[in-house]
Amino acid sequence: MRNFIIVILLLISSMLLAEQLSIFVDSNRFFGDDNKTQVEINYSFSYNAVDFIKQQYGYEAEIFVDISIMLGEKSIKNESFTNKVIISDATKVFSDEMYLDKITLTLPAYDFHLSVDFIDTHTESSYLWQYDLVPLDIDGLLSDLELSSFVNRDTTDYLVKFHRGDQLFQVMPNHTFRAENGYFEYYQQIRNLFEDENGKYQLEQEILVKSGDTLIDSIKNELSGEIADIISIQDSILLEGYEDGYYTLIMNYRDKIAYRKEQVEDYFCVKSRKSVNIRLFSELDDDIKLVSYFMNSSDKNVFKTLNLDGKSNYLNKFWYSQDPNPATEENEFLDQVKSRIQYANQFYSHFKPGWTSDMGRIYIKCGKPYEIRKLTTNLGENEFSESSDYSQDERATAYYYNKYTVKNYEIWKYRMDRNSTYIFIDQLTSGDYKLIYSSDDNDGETTQVDWKKYLGYDFDERLLE
Repeated sequence: MRNFIIVILLLISSMLLAEQLSIFVDSNRFFGDDNKTQVEINYSFSYNAVDFIKQQYGYEAEIFVDISIMLGEKSIKNESFTNKVIISDATKVFSDEMYLDKITLTLPAYDFHLSVDFIDTHTESSYLWQYDLVPLDIDGLLSDLELSSFVNRDTTDYLVKFHRGDQLFQVMPNHTFRAENGYFEYYQQIRNLFEDENGKYQLEQEILVKSGDTLIDSIKNELSGEIADIISIQDSILLEGYEDGYYTLIMNYRDKIAYRKEQVEDYFCVKSRKSVNIRLFSELDDDIKLVSYFMNSSDKNVFKTLNLDGKSNYLNKFWYSQDPNPATEENEFLDQVKSRIQYANQFYSHFKPGWTSDMGRIYIKCGKPYEIRKLTTNLGENEFSESSDYSQDERATAYYYNKYTVKNYEIWKYRMDRNSTYIFIDQLTSGDYKLIYSSDDNDGETTQVDWKKYLGYDFDERLLE
């Protein structure tokens, strides 16, 4: 019964600690028909954030999308679909080029809870996005703001979900814009305006941009046009002189005829593209080896098909894509890896640099273990030595493997942000521990078929719990 409970707890833990899919999600509320609120959920992810599998027609990734809408405890809508992302160019598999999609929902005028679960079907990594949605005020002036990297005239069927009339809006769910592009576009709807004697609306617009509490920019515009039930406002904001970082965007409007005021607030991030090559070693092959630690088997197969320039470009894109806070100059992930390399070289170097050892590789990938057990083979001193589940024949085989030399081995357990266990053994008694067991089927590590035989007659798998 105890073992059954432990297994159940581990299964629950593994579900809770599953790898999170790197995806950007943003929602905007616009004015729909019959005074209903139309919700547009834009989401994007870079190609290098998902797992592609080589097919006859190219490389394919699959993202399962599950939508759930709750009104209190009552489910009012459930919908799911699968996005198949297919590309023909192998180099794009590792690129930061973004895939973009939109979900549009029109819902009644009351509060509800919206959740969208995104799952990479190849790796089972997932991201759950949740939002408590408040419909737009029927008597209100403003919709939400939608931010795009550019708006182009386009009458084709390309990205038809992102067309308004004959214009294509390249929406950016992550709200991050390149300073070198010079600008970004905003789109907003306004209604309940009053008309003047000429049948036109008269609006006063004030755009405020803040960095923290500091006012960076203030722009005032006078807007006028033919009155309509819904007015669309679209313009650009120049990024000239903006430093890298996060900014608050405040849009103030005043109906000059009815003297009504309303405000909406959003944010954006400015990030300069760095062209400097990121290299941690003097030899390119060493940088390639290091980055391969973070690849799954599918990535490695595709990576092998790239030429030298393709591999070099991939290294840069990898480090930039892993930056958890692109608004800062520091790349915290890169700094963390550098620190782990230094630690590995200090503690796991035996006749070769520690970062290239099995222990070094796992430490660089996973960080400090939640628990380390240091044990010795064939001494019968662990807590399960009297109740080992080895059969007599298995004990004899284990004794044959270990009868000449007592060997040290270590069990590394990760239980906080992942649920995995590794076993390393000093097989040659040289201090260079070799990985013989991995509990994680998706980390690219391999388990030796006869791993248990190396650990002595008293080894019991309950040591792995």
